[in-house]
Amino acid sequence: MMHLNELVRAQKERIKQVLVDGLAQDLININDINDILIAPSNDQYWITTGINPLDVIFNSNQAMIISQQTSASYPKRLTGNQAQSSVLTAITYAVSFIFKWPSATEPVTRLGEELRQFELIDLMADRYKGAMLTTLLRDAVDGVSILEIQLKSDWSDAIAYDSIGVIGRALLQFEVKSQALIPTSSYAVARRT
Repeated sequence: MMHLNELVRAQKERIKQVLVDGLAQDLININDINDILIAPSNDQYWITTGINPLDVIFNSNQAMIISQQTSASYPKRLTGNQAQSSVLTAITYAVSFIFKWPSATEPVTRLGEELRQFELIDLMADRYKGAMLTTLLRDAVDGVSILEIQLKSDWSDAIAYDSIGVIGRALLQFEVKSQALIPTSSYAVARRT
């Protein structure tokens, strides 16, 4: 069993690795818009807290950002002694994907109408969100760093910025549960607050 800080690092790395390994195939499976959904490369993943996604997208056409949204909560103490306790932890993570308008795209038609740029970016963001959700819910649980993963919220959209142009955004928020070792005094304080 891992200590809490080690567990948080392992969970973020697990989320990244699952997406690196499975997202490309899930994008192929869900892609119905002229094969323009491209999975981010390994160097386009950012594990961080407090980074502004717009800063990242200036330097890249796309970026996947994995960040911790809440401190660990301890819904249940499993075992323990005076020094340390084994606890069930719950932490919320955000997985955000942002991308710029693809440079060379064929026109996309829906119901006999050609989609405008904004509509196409919005549709692409929705497809990315669906593929990310499929990948994480299917593959994230490893029985070590992640025992359970549950979707808390999701959204996708297209938005225009003067300095960047139209970008797409897909965001998923998950609660991840696992077990960790923490000082017993930390568990006692957490239970009182």
